[in-house]
Amino acid sequence: MTLTIANRLIESVQIIDDDPNVRESYRYVVEDLKLKPVSINALHNLDQFVQSLQMSGNSAVICDYHLRTKNYATSNGAEVVAKLYQSNIPSILCTRYDTTIEEIREHRQYIPALIRPEELDPDNLEYGLRQCIEELEGNYLPSRRSWRTLIDVEDVDETRQIAYVLIPGWDPHQVVSVPLAILPPHIKKQEIKKQRWFHAKVNIGAENMAELYFERWEIG
Repeated sequence: MTLTIANRLIESVQIIDDDPNVRESYRYVVEDLKLKPVSINALHNLDQFVQSLQMSGNSAVICDYHLRTKNYATSNGAEVVAKLYQSNIPSILCTRYDTTIEEIREHRQYIPALIRPEELDPDNLEYGLRQCIEELEGNYLPSRRSWRTLIDVEDVDETRQIAYVLIPGWDPHQVVSVPLAILPPHIKKQEIKKQRWFHAKVNIGAENMAELYFERWEIG
């Protein structure tokens, strides 16, 4: 069977997770959507994996975040999904993102669909694939489109290397954590401290903090 979204055919779904039991449970979700599940036993060469999917075509991917345990992979799931997205391969990151959102933030603009494992069912899988494919075709949801906006630095935790910022155009009261590691070099050269302000492109239509991504930073 195939799934057609925006004139793109999906025949199989590659399942990336270091736990074989999880991979097996995801197989049933994929099969319920009448697609072919393909369990990936290890992911040691991401570039090679991407090339193989580009050559075979008609594949999508479900990927866990924590992949470096048990020598399963050399990249985390956010890096994998971002690479796949940039290679025009529809992918879904499946993780309990409450504890990993700061780590995911760097790649969030390339992760249209982020689903909790307990919420992965055929309907959510299809919706996530549809969202990703539509975005790859240039059709962004309002929550995913970025706009130039003001970034106010409220505080900086030097130990954790995190800046706490306000984005008035999104929510003038909710503080958002931004890892200093995601800042571009020309911003890092500036002293990141309280009461500094910058501009960046942010998806200010995001419904929650976990959806926010930042790009094209400018010195204020």
